[in-house]
Amino acid sequence: MFSVRPRLFSRGVHVPRPIRRATAVLAWALGGCSAPPSLPAPPAPEAIPGLEAEWAGDAEDLEAGASLALAYSAAGRSAEAESLVAELMDAFPNESAAFITAGLLAEDRGSPSNAAAFYQAGLEREPFPAVRSAVEVRLARVRAEAIRADVRRAISAEEEFADQEPDASSVGVFPLAFEGIDSVWAPLALAVTDMVITDLALIDRLQVVERASMQALVDELGLAESGRTESSTAARSGRILGASRIVQGVLRVEPGALVGIDAAVVETVDAPDAAEASVDVSDTLERLMEAEKRMVFGIIEELGVELTAAERERISERQTESLDALLAFGRGLAAMDRGDFEAAVQDFEAAVDIDPGFSKVETSLTEARVRSRPAAVATLRSMPSLARQVRSRREAVRLIRSAPTVMRRRILRRLKPEDRATVAEALGLDRVGQVILLELTFRPPGGVFQ
Repeated sequence: MFSVRPRLFSRGVHVPRPIRRATAVLAWALGGCSAPPSLPAPPAPEAIPGLEAEWAGDAEDLEAGASLALAYSAAGRSAEAESLVAELMDAFPNESAAFITAGLLAEDRGSPSNAAAFYQAGLEREPFPAVRSAVEVRLARVRAEAIRADVRRAISAEEEFADQEPDASSVGVFPLAFEGIDSVWAPLALAVTDMVITDLALIDRLQVVERASMQALVDELGLAESGRTESSTAARSGRILGASRIVQGVLRVEPGALVGIDAAVVETVDAPDAAEASVDVSDTLERLMEAEKRMVFGIIEELGVELTAAERERISERQTESLDALLAFGRGLAAMDRGDFEAAVQDFEAAVDIDPGFSKVETSLTEARVRSRPAAVATLRSMPSLARQVRSRREAVRLIRSAPTVMRRRILRRLKPEDRATVAEALGLDRVGQVILLELTFRPPGGVFQ
């Protein structure tokens, strides 16, 4: 059985050149996997002549090309920047740097929807955790900006589309207003609104406006403090968002721990004399989720939708039976709406702690965690400098895969402990990767391979 003794790599012992090369490449490539070291400043306009010379001399130098595109943008030469970044994405379809650079340029020109698409493409190609984290933050933020931009455009073009009838299958749900003597229960209104949207979205014959779009419209039109919206305002809101019907209402918490939900389905095409169909339910606070389900089924009936047995069963499933978990979830949604993402994380985590089975919270918690991180734009603007490290890492993986067994064991033996897990992940789980992964898993750092 072959073994590699620790002294083989002690000072003064000859190490074959292929092993030295592979280990050096691994050290360089893995150096940025958890936190890219000493990121340089984004390229300044003054760097353009030198970058143009580099790019002209080597069209395979992604670092020079991406840096040049960012420098063009910083100098106000947007057309040249966009032309170059399009060339980069075409020439380097598997490199994250090209797509993330395109996202940065789209942000700079005020196009959050395009930026979101580019960041998503970059995220799918990006191996560095630190950069992935930065991309996730920017992606979440530009998606939110895109929703608000879409709503503002829809409001500004309201008259232009006034005569167009929205899709008959589309429906929006306004945030339920809260009425009660104790505001501690107010977060329940947001939580129940989210539950209603979730339940209606289970019906594939309905197109449900997402909660973020509806909240953006409420904010843009200044409806947050107006309580229950007039039918004509609800109808107008529905037309702006392209919804044929709007669900709105009030959640009331009354003395004696009683709760009531008064909902209405408003047709948007008949405004200002829109017809209203009412759905009113009541119960105890402890049975709030039971009341929410009865209300949803009443709304579905008013919408004229016939449910299949499977749909009825899915809608009947309750996310939680805990009133405290529902309250914490509602507080988290309120914190998200006002932009306090750290508070949202705390509230969503509290909801999960109270009821670990409350799966609806997990998606919101993930988004809040991402949104609570620093924007890290500087990290993204340094993407070109990381492109070379990405390529080096791929070269390292290629070398270690193709190396003979003895050489591979020697290379792995020289890795730092913190790099071993990263190598295992990079190698994948094919036949060769499985063998190497077993070596990494069952031998301690610096141990002997047998």
